[in-house]
Amino acid sequence: MRPVADVPLTVRLPKEKQRATLVTPDGRRTPLELTHADGRHRVRLETLGVYAIVVLHDGELP
Repeated sequence: MRPVADVPLTVRLPKEKQRATLVTPDGRRTPLELTHADGRHRVRLETLGVYAIVVLHDGELP
């Protein structure tokens, strides 16, 4: 599978989160720019391969 570039992601949550972090299959963590509007959280992934995890959180990840 070829990676897809410039992938937008929008999630509606009941509470506003302050940070977003991308976790890749190899365990790397990359902070993402997070925006909010009307209860929606938006990030944009530079590239997306087979899978990735986006963690929306407050404070630092353990």
